Amino acid sequence: MKLHRHRIRLDGRDYTAVTPRPGTDVRFATDRMHGMWHLVTDPRGAVFLARLLWGLSYQRRPGTLVFLGPGFLLPAPFGAEPSDPVVLAPVPATALTAAAARGLRRRDPSGPGDGTVRWHTPGLEPYAVRRRERSGFDGPQEDRLYRRPLDFGVRRTGGVLVFAASPEIMRMWAANALSCSGEHRVLSYAYLTGWGWPLNRGPEPGELLVLPDFRRRARRAALAREELLAGPEAPDTPALLRDAVWARVAEDLD
Repeated sequence: MKLHRHRIRLDGRDYTAVTPRPGTDVRFATDRMHGMWHLVTDPRGAVFLARLLWGLSYQRRPGTLVFLGPGFLLPAPFGAEPSDPVVLAPVPATALTAAAARGLRRRDPSGPGDGTVRWHTPGLEPYAVRRRERSGFDGPQEDRLYRRPLDFGVRRTGGVLVFAASPEIMRMWAANALSCSGEHRVLSYAYLTGWGWPLNRGPEPGELLVLPDFRRRARRAALAREELLAGPEAPDTPALLRDAVWARVAEDLD
């Protein structure tokens, strides 16, 4: 697939931000529930994410990252909170400081930028099949890959949600994302975290949520939030507002 490349200097370092081309039909949302960060999309977005992760896992140029900016984001489909821009970063090739993240969000690279990237993902599908045949885990080998804190992590910094992982783990995440893109009638999910979680102590976990009707739910949640806030008895705390939005969306769509 074709993506765009942007050369940017952030916090005294040179970065290459890879972005979807304008008009690419993918949308995502971010959300925090149950003590972890969530990346939410539909099956089309799951396939796109899998290809982004797989290609990025083979990137060796320091400072290269993938940026999903506001043009590809929808409100969270649960409480309609605004979504944060998303960064995918290979470890240890790309380190993103809080200042760099703030600068990236402010710059919001989009459009043609400095040229087109042909993003190749050979081997993704066979690898995903092999993982499914092994029930998705490599046992002790996968445990080893997740042992060091710098091998993976999900964090919000500078107003950006960063999903960072070593090449091996990023390929596992890619296969997991691809496995969620099938014909599911309801929610499918994949953990973006380490082997043995939640027993292990390590970086903050993440999760990919794939909803077949993600876009419809996100737009209905945004409308429900607007209706509730305009009403005479608007919920007076974020938690109550979120619950009310979710209840209204569930009532309308389920």
